[in-house]
Amino acid sequence: GRIFFAKQEPLPNRGDSNVWAVTIENSHASTPFRVTTGPGWTDAFSAPVDGKSLFYLKNYAQQQIFIATLSADGTQLTSHNRLAADDSQNIATSWTADSQYLLMNSDRNGKQDIYKQPLNGSLPEPLVMTSQNETQPRLSPDGHELLYLSTPVEPSPEALTTIMAVPEIGRAHV
Repeated sequence: GRIFFAKQEPLPNRGDSNVWAVTIENSHASTPFRVTTGPGWTDAFSAPVDGKSLFYLKNYAQQQIFIATLSADGTQLTSHNRLAADDSQNIATSWTADSQYLLMNSDRNGKQDIYKQPLNGSLPEPLVMTSQNETQPRLSPDGHELLYLSTPVEPSPEALTTIMAVPEIGRAHV
């Protein structure tokens, strides 16, 4: 298996970070190796169960989502493309069970809603749109529910964040 992690760059590039990984075999870790390169801070990343791809968020002046293909041995990127190439704040948080879509929240309609983004770069499909801000979508462990956080658009200090679950969306639509 592999463990991915973000590592801050040395001086003079301390404002940048990249994804690194180690390979685990027989309870021993390999020497860490760099997977991504480039400016910007790596905010989040995730690989699907099949380990063939990786999504990562690079924070420049605005976060951008990239989808990357890993080499067969998982030690380097063979290609990467920017997804959701618009001016919205798009934040990917997890994969669908079939590894064909990223689950994300986006402010493309003025507030944060939940979408699934096809890996081919076509327009994201809305999954949850309410009068609240919906963020951090993830599938339940059994893949049968979409879990996310819901907060008021104009929260007060007393406002609560609610953990929401949409039954069966994992099986039927995600």
